[in-house]
Amino acid sequence: MSPYAEGLTLIGAVGMEDPLRPEVPAAIRQCQRAGITVRMVTGDSLPTAVAIARKCGILPAPDAAAPERDGMALDGVAMEGEEFRMMVTDPRTAKVNQAGAYTPPLLAST
Repeated sequence: MSPYAEGLTLIGAVGMEDPLRPEVPAAIRQCQRAGITVRMVTGDSLPTAVAIARKCGILPAPDAAAPERDGMALDGVAMEGEEFRMMVTDPRTAKVNQAGAYTPPLLAST
């Protein structure tokens, strides 16, 4: 080892980004115009999912006029996987409700 390399400590940081494919925002807009609710479900961190959802147009950009609302109005559009599973799984049968989000009988509208 070189005498110049002795006693040194490397301090560094590495960042990675998986860039959004260019066709994604247009595909999202096309789905939304067709009446499809596009959701961002993550097994990673919710802040990362929110950032990606904003980049591709699933969520609007943060409101500079009301920064206190940033991240507060996700409205079930960006969520963690566990939250999504609870929305679509009937707890009585543990099966996915193919008709849409599960609504417990006491909460169902008549």
